Amino acid sequence: MSTNLKKMLQKRKIPLRITAIVVGLTLIMAVTVYSAAGPFQRSVTLIDNGEEVFSGAISSATVNGVLMQNDITLNLGDEVSVPLDSRLLDNMVIEIFRNPPVTITAYGETRQLFTSMTTPIAILDQLGFDVSSNYIIYPWAYEPIELPAEITLIRTGYRYVEAEVKIPYRLFEKDNNLMPAGAYRFVIGGRSGQARRQYRIEYRDGVEYRRTVLYEQMLSYPEFALREVGTQGFVSPTTRWRQQSRAYGFTYSRSFIAEATAYDPTIRGNRPLPITATGTVARRGVVATDPRVIPMGTRMYITCPYGTWTYGFAIAGDTGGAIRGYKVDLFMCTRTEALSFGRRRAKVYIIDDVR
Repeated sequence: MSTNLKKMLQKRKIPLRITAIVVGLTLIMAVTVYSAAGPFQRSVTLIDNGEEVFSGAISSATVNGVLMQNDITLNLGDEVSVPLDSRLLDNMVIEIFRNPPVTITAYGETRQLFTSMTTPIAILDQLGFDVSSNYIIYPWAYEPIELPAEITLIRTGYRYVEAEVKIPYRLFEKDNNLMPAGAYRFVIGGRSGQARRQYRIEYRDGVEYRRTVLYEQMLSYPEFALREVGTQGFVSPTTRWRQQSRAYGFTYSRSFIAEATAYDPTIRGNRPLPITATGTVARRGVVATDPRVIPMGTRMYITCPYGTWTYGFAIAGDTGGAIRGYKVDLFMCTRTEALSFGRRRAKVYIIDDVR
């Protein structure tokens, strides 16, 4: 302590405790001024996600202070090469590793999120989505993902409806070389069928995505139309039927008029799925015939000679004690259909080739 300061203190008779306080404050002020002058600055290099954003002297005491002075904000999941509360050292290199964002699409809106979560379900839970069984998540909800990643959340819903629908008839064409080329006439007029269907409609984000038929009841079967097309001047080696849609048809070797009856599962021993004489399950399209007239396995097309009804494509797959000669017994799905059909005249086409 200087001689002048001692004389002043003794002259004013200041207590020793107050003297110590004054000396201490003087030292603190000296250290502060000395620090501001530059001795406590450190040389630092700051790298943010591979890009150098600062290199030089800085007076911060900690790593966190360096980030604050350079307006660096850390997002969730970002990492720093040294702890934020570490004391700053001279020539220190501070590197920030940014966590890539996750792109989330939900309800038609897209957003980005910085997160440390590793599965889609955890990320969506972090955002507050109440994910239940009525949602579809891509990728799979519990599978770890690699960033950057995209997550899609789709809200689903189902509705069940019943409706009557129109079943279009098929149009077949038959060559007629006695008619001028390009001319045509209808031999059999077609008629559309009617069916009652139950649908399950799947919605995704409120928009219809898929419609599945759960049940169908035929109210009336479609009846095909036959149209003769003039081919005069063209060579037609065979008589060919062509279905107008899907280029599908058949050729037949012969046709004849037969007596047609009908049976259903309850008529054959009260069994829901009776077994035929050939060992197959009885179903629509399986017809009982006399093997001497129509051998087992013969493919046929059965319709009304006048075009008022159509059974369609069938195969000879069963026999019956009362089926003798030119008779066919047609399988129907219900007893009501079988009773309604009764006994009718039918035109039977023996199919050679289906195209």
